[in-house]
Amino acid sequence: AHESCEKLREFILATISSDPELLFKSANFLSLDESLLIPVLRRDDLDMAEDEVWEQVIKWGLAQHPSFSANIRDWGTEEFQSLTSTLQECIQLVRFFQMSSSDLYDKVWPFKAILPPELEDDIVRCHLKPGSKPTFGVNTPRGNSTLAGHQQMSRIADWIDRKDSLTYSGVDLPIV
Repeated sequence: AHESCEKLREFILATISSDPELLFKSANFLSLDESLLIPVLRRDDLDMAEDEVWEQVIKWGLAQHPSFSANIRDWGTEEFQSLTSTLQECIQLVRFFQMSSSDLYDKVWPFKAILPPELEDDIVRCHLKPGSKPTFGVNTPRGNSTLAGHQQMSRIADWIDRKDSLTYSGVDLPIV
């Protein structure tokens, strides 16, 4: 029975990895228990850009603290410490070195107070000193084992059909 549960768990994780919107666009995402989010963030085949992974981690973390001001500029030490505590496990799984400098500055740097000091130093060093290798966290790029993931295939199908907006969700791709 345990082996069956493990196979089901792996199937669910693989499905979410190939179509992350199933989880991240779900109405229940913000109330998800951290123990269910962590295995998804660990996946090497999660079909999402790393800046989007960060945005979802922050969104989930903020939802755990509904009393926080929506404006981060209003935050004090207490809010940053609480968010640090909430996201401690998740932050280690974000692959910051797969983000552009622009995304790091715009999306991560406003929250730099929640980053471990060694990670903050690693990010600055690796982005300012070419050839530097990161030493903190997971540094391998995420990638699907297939040539293109569901999101990319959906976009390609939209281009082929000359559609301006995304219409295919990955599960309804036209078969040629």
